[in-house]
Amino acid sequence: MDGDKPSTNPVAQEIEVHLFKVILTMDGDKPSTNPVAQEIEGKAEVIKKNLKHVTPVEKNPLPTQEDIEQEKKNENESK
Repeated sequence: MDGDKPSTNPVAQEIEVHLFKVILTMDGDKPSTNPVAQEIEGKAEVIKKNLKHVTPVEKNPLPTQEDIEQEKKNENESK
């Protein structure tokens, strides 16, 4: 599934249509009555629970304000 382009693969098209129907039947606050949507929601809950135990590792963290100020200070000292 690629954003704006419709899929040319018939299996992918069938999946896209099915997912679209599932999304339409899901309502944020109400439990779904569609068995497929219930299955997806159940799997999503399991994934959410498992993700709580995962600690993200930042390989290239964004600089903090302190880092930026220190870098400016170092640049001024080198001039």
